[in-house]
Amino acid sequence: MDDCIGDKDYMSASVSVYYEELRQVAAYNETEAFQKDKAICARIEPKFGEAKRFHGMARVLYRWLKKVNLQVLLTAIALNVKRIFTLL
Repeated sequence: MDDCIGDKDYMSASVSVYYEELRQVAAYNETEAFQKDKAICARIEPKFGEAKRFHGMARVLYRWLKKVNLQVLLTAIALNVKRIFTLL
């Protein structure tokens, strides 16, 4: 045991400064509201994954905000058109 703690006659423990926030988040994770939010995310996340994996949203092709916004808009339109044809 002396090898583990050295010459100290005591052991110390520390508590994170975020302990209270972590407890609040853990308590929220047990609520029904969290389960509803999680269900919504489970429906939305695959759409972002498809845009990233198959439609080039992992990295933008253009510079400047207007061109990037246009790329995102066109990708969203393409995904929605695909969804419309899938739902028909």
